[in-house]
Amino acid sequence: MDLSEKYERLYFMEFLEFLVRATFLKFDFTQEEFVPGFSARVEKTIDWLFKEIYKGNDAPLERVKPEFEIEVSSESDYDSDD
Repeated sequence: MDLSEKYERLYFMEFLEFLVRATFLKFDFTQEEFVPGFSARVEKTIDWLFKEIYKGNDAPLERVKPEFEIEVSSESDYDSDD
């Protein structure tokens, strides 16, 4: 890959940074709607972005919530003092 191809490529980490910066610009400087929580603001920004990308497409656009469980372990990493 030469230098120009590398420059034109958008890496995943850079895309995430773009989303966060766009979220800051959309919600911190305009108070048109109140959205509590940063993750909700990022989701609203992603919804807006993909709605603009798919404008004119007949397919409905919907977000699918991931299904996962968080396993909490109560075991200590340290040896007991007993």
